Amino acid sequence: MSAYLVLARKYRPTTFSEVVGQDHVITTLKNAVLSGRVAHAFLFCGVRGVGKTTVARILAKSLNCTGRPDNDADPCCSCPSCKEIAGGYSVDVQEIDGASHTSVDNIREINENIKYPPVSSNYKIIIIDEVHMISMNAFNALLKTLEEPPAHAKFIFATTESHKVPATINSRCQRFNFRSISVSDICSGMAGILTKEGIDATSDALDMIAREAQGSFRDALSLLDQIVAFGEGKIDVSDVQSILGVGSRDRFFKLAEAIIAHDPPAALETLHMVFDEGYDPEQFTLDLSRFLRNLILVAHSKDNTAIIEMVDTGPNELEGLKALANKCSREELSNLFSILLKSEADIKRSGIPLIALEMTVVKMCMAPNLVDLSNVLKKIDSFRLGTVSGATASSEHPKVRRTRGGGAWMNRPKIFRSPCKARFSCGFRR
Repeated sequence: MSAYLVLARKYRPTTFSEVVGQDHVITTLKNAVLSGRVAHAFLFCGVRGVGKTTVARILAKSLNCTGRPDNDADPCCSCPSCKEIAGGYSVDVQEIDGASHTSVDNIREINENIKYPPVSSNYKIIIIDEVHMISMNAFNALLKTLEEPPAHAKFIFATTESHKVPATINSRCQRFNFRSISVSDICSGMAGILTKEGIDATSDALDMIAREAQGSFRDALSLLDQIVAFGEGKIDVSDVQSILGVGSRDRFFKLAEAIIAHDPPAALETLHMVFDEGYDPEQFTLDLSRFLRNLILVAHSKDNTAIIEMVDTGPNELEGLKALANKCSREELSNLFSILLKSEADIKRSGIPLIALEMTVVKMCMAPNLVDLSNVLKKIDSFRLGTVSGATASSEHPKVRRTRGGGAWMNRPKIFRSPCKARFSCGFRR
């Protein structure tokens, strides 16, 4: 039996056009290659599984490709240089793991080797993955070479923690921030891969996998690999729920409706139905937070397409969120989210997370109806105006006198004084 190649490696992009969800980076790099304005050092930043190392390899192939047309930045993937880089045995392209090459001696070796011209390629390229793991002394040893490298040298750094990269390194590189991939892009990418594999999958199942990946396409493919082995040629929502231990979105809608309706028994019943399906309390808390976040965004959208794009959900669920958002005010939704957010740490620390989550749900059900503060202030202002107008209308009364400070007319209590004209506690003299 031949070794199985996981989907994340089998369908790893080999050209710029195959990269998903990073159009701003791809467009810049392609234009730089075509115009010949390629920097000597790049810093790729972003969360895991969004294509940093993949784009670094594609850029290395594009720069050293001998079969690439002049008007196309994508590598041909068939010339000897492209095959060597794809196979990982290229002499001129060296990929280094920053976690295992942290010392000054490793950087000194790079500085010595980078001086010599490439053997059979246009450039000698050094790719350092997880570059933030390098020690500070090693970074300092790299500064001089990075500032004034040979004409044939290119450096490509990738990191998931850009704040740990020294500013002296950052300033010598062209920095590209890789975005988290949207749910729609992950779904479309998985659908294309499943079509090549001859596997059927429902759109709801792909949406659920994409949400669990949290913006990482590689994580989505890893989850998809696991579910494909379980589904036997077909994937539906029940398969995803069984493998990943996630609840149906219908459960979230029912729970939210019960909370908004201030119905603790119905909310607890829905909660226990979810846990009977094997849902983890901590994971449920995180997913419920995301659901309420989407609900708040929809409540504030008012047909604003920019906000609608932030909601990581499909079109069917989006309509349900709009209908649910109309059942309560935005202030109430914000209050419910605050209660859940403050209880999240207590649920994680609790010895029995399920009980802590139950009490949180009950507290959310008993949350009072909130009123918009601006409306309250308007009523107070109108009441004050009415009071002042009433006082002005009574200014013609003979007992009303003007105060000493020349202020507004107002009723002043009559002060009784003794014949001795002594000072009283009220502060007035005759």
